[in-house]
Amino acid sequence: MLYLPIILADVYVPGTPGANWSEDEIIIVKAKLQSIFRRGGGYDALHQLYPDGTPGPWENSTFQGKWSLIPTAPKMLRLGFHDCLKYEDGSGGCDGCLNWAGVGVWHQDAPNQQLYADVKFTNNNGLGYTVEVLEGLYIDRNFPLNLAPTLPISLRDSGKSRADLWAYATILAVEYGVETNNIQCDDSTNNDPAQQCHHEQGLSGCKINLDNKMIKFKSGRSDCVEFESNEESYKATKHESHPNAVGNGQQTVDFFAKDFGLSGPEMVALLGAHTFGRLNVGVSLFRYTWTSRGTELFNNHYYKNIILDEEYFFDDTACTKVTDAWGNKPKTKWRAHVRADTPNGGPVHWIHFNYVCPNCVKEPDHGCCSNNPSPEVNFCRPDPGRETYHPSAEGDANVNGGCEAYRFINGVDEMALSCEIGLYYNFNVTDDGIPYGCDGFTQGWVNNETRIAGHRWASPECPKNMLSFPSGSTPLATMFEEYAADQEKWYIDFVDVLEKMLNNGYAEDSLVATPDHETNVVCPRPGPWDYGKFYNCFHDIRDGPYFRIVSQLDGRAVFGSTDASTSMQGKNETCEGQLWYTTDFGNQIINKETGLPLSAGFGVTWRLDGKFVALDDESRIIDLRQGRALDRGWSQTDGATSGTYTPHGGPNQKWTIEEA
Repeated sequence: MLYLPIILADVYVPGTPGANWSEDEIIIVKAKLQSIFRRGGGYDALHQLYPDGTPGPWENSTFQGKWSLIPTAPKMLRLGFHDCLKYEDGSGGCDGCLNWAGVGVWHQDAPNQQLYADVKFTNNNGLGYTVEVLEGLYIDRNFPLNLAPTLPISLRDSGKSRADLWAYATILAVEYGVETNNIQCDDSTNNDPAQQCHHEQGLSGCKINLDNKMIKFKSGRSDCVEFESNEESYKATKHESHPNAVGNGQQTVDFFAKDFGLSGPEMVALLGAHTFGRLNVGVSLFRYTWTSRGTELFNNHYYKNIILDEEYFFDDTACTKVTDAWGNKPKTKWRAHVRADTPNGGPVHWIHFNYVCPNCVKEPDHGCCSNNPSPEVNFCRPDPGRETYHPSAEGDANVNGGCEAYRFINGVDEMALSCEIGLYYNFNVTDDGIPYGCDGFTQGWVNNETRIAGHRWASPECPKNMLSFPSGSTPLATMFEEYAADQEKWYIDFVDVLEKMLNNGYAEDSLVATPDHETNVVCPRPGPWDYGKFYNCFHDIRDGPYFRIVSQLDGRAVFGSTDASTSMQGKNETCEGQLWYTTDFGNQIINKETGLPLSAGFGVTWRLDGKFVALDDESRIIDLRQGRALDRGWSQTDGATSGTYTPHGGPNQKWTIEEA
């Protein structure tokens, strides 16, 4: 008798459209990705793929210190763009595959050594671990284990395409960045996923209203069929068509028009994604950040930098607003810079300078601070010619020296690439990416014959790029200025072009709308240091039924605090902090007053009985992840905290559920 292998009929087959997503899958995968986006989440997920003692980054000395490779929300957004690149033959688009050439290469930070080939086109380097973590989520319904809810069946085994998962991760990364931005607008102490500084904190235009424009997730993308192996079918054999990182504005326009079908305004809107994340010399030979100390915030600060808005100078983690001597927001300027990493002296960086004092809060003993004759008036000692009030930089005969000078933020300089700043400023570039054609690009800033760094710095004075593409549309430079002035306009336009990007390679009507992943869906964030916490998303529909969780030890009720902790409190019929209801996803118990899940010890996902929490045969409440029991301890006082413990028969683990 011939025995055939059993094949799951729904397992995804590359080259076919991915199956549609159910509402459960939408919500559960959102929780999984939120657990990866959080502070330390990418590390934890990667460590599950490579446990201690197994081959992988932890056993590889070349990985040590390379934290820029850890998966983050900004890397998910970068992956979404790179996945949607066309191939050099014009085929492809968003197909769940990357060409692996150059992935895993690490460059030494060795200026003046000319160790590497001249930089021109980008590649997929730095995305390897991000792809692997998403692959874990794609093929394993439990991944990441114990950090988020489990799927009934893996995405791959239920017919979903990898390309759809990558697109969804891109969308959620943007929304996570917006949510982080909005949290930071209110909370200067927010430290999840990283400590940030916000120029608009407390101002009316700081937040982005996600309700104004939800990013639509559609399914039906097909994974590539030309890949290296069945085990790693996300590694494409074809090479993508990449943009020229050291090109000028015209070259950037040509690329986005040909490969994505974008207009000039759409290109400018899409590049606002560079407000999120940073560059790393080890990955690309490009150093520094687009937005210093704001790399986890999704907002329009990128445009403000490009057009040289006057903005505060953040050079410490306390977010001290460093100004000129008279408290003015500093004037800014761009200078071009090379470090001679390659034979032509490049790659070229554009560095953002602010006219500021030293940071007299961080360095009170600095001479410009300690010798300040009027510290109650001046941030630092004014330069000669500025002893009385002047606007920023006005009256200073030497703006590059003295107490008040044009400075960059050392180590986390704000910078731009030629290919993007060229959409705002009009200049030419040589075939190997050296800009020229404006006053300030003086002879010899990079030696024209040998392309070896000469003066290293140039102070170009380039005109604005008033190119309109297509003819009659708003000029490129004008779009930068509009987006710098109107954050909501930019975000609405960005959403439209992001959706267009994520449809690259597909007919407009070939993708299928999925269930709404945003409306009334909440994903509470535990504290930034709560590494063991469980992430879940659920519909915020507080229509009950509500119940109290009452201890059989002394009749006290479980109370939910605004920090998601729980404690015991005398039963109070009017206290909504003692009322709980259950979620539609993820087996969580939510507090009516705070909207946060019941969290006790490492317990945050519980066995439910319909609309109520379930009690076992000894009246205990059991955490599903570790099988431990909700335990209120033995202290019979208000405020005693709750945790979880090995189940036993004591009354401190026995509960009564009272419907409210």
